[in-house]
Amino acid sequence: MTATARKIKATASVFELPQRLGILQYVEYEPPPREWCSKEGCPYEGVLTAEGCKRGICVRYRVWVHSRDGRRWEARERWRRRDDEDVGGCIRQQAAETVIALIAYALIGGPEERKAVRSGAWFVALAFLIFLIDVIGPYGLSSVYGGGPLLPFPYDLATVAAGAVILYVVAVLTAP
Repeated sequence: MTATARKIKATASVFELPQRLGILQYVEYEPPPREWCSKEGCPYEGVLTAEGCKRGICVRYRVWVHSRDGRRWEARERWRRRDDEDVGGCIRQQAAETVIALIAYALIGGPEERKAVRSGAWFVALAFLIFLIDVIGPYGLSSVYGGGPLLPFPYDLATVAAGAVILYVVAVLTAP
């Protein structure tokens, strides 16, 4: 949604307990863009809050709720964002753009830029090491498919710690 979209706060009755106790339930939502609407209605999404104490019972709800008409709300898991909503792209796209930018920075830049990229390469190696230990460790792919871990519990943490110390020394030695 855009930063200028207005937030609407309305009362709703989704849950029975706050309603029986007389605690008001409020839904705060932004109206969806017109192009998202269809014959069935618009996909409203908001946050329902119900807070208060009555008759010695305290209630505090904060739940995602959905509606097609903006009047009848129901609680269920959050809808996926629409493809045309500006949320910055997916993680794979951002990672690919970062790698391409680093390669271009190293190839096009001068000697100082190349040294800066080389001095930050330890972080990529550390991320790969953690990923590798996660895959072969006790909660990795082998445990998902019923096999035993290739690297049992205490050794996976020791391997990550030793690898991190080695990569820290490399990072200090290659610092610009």
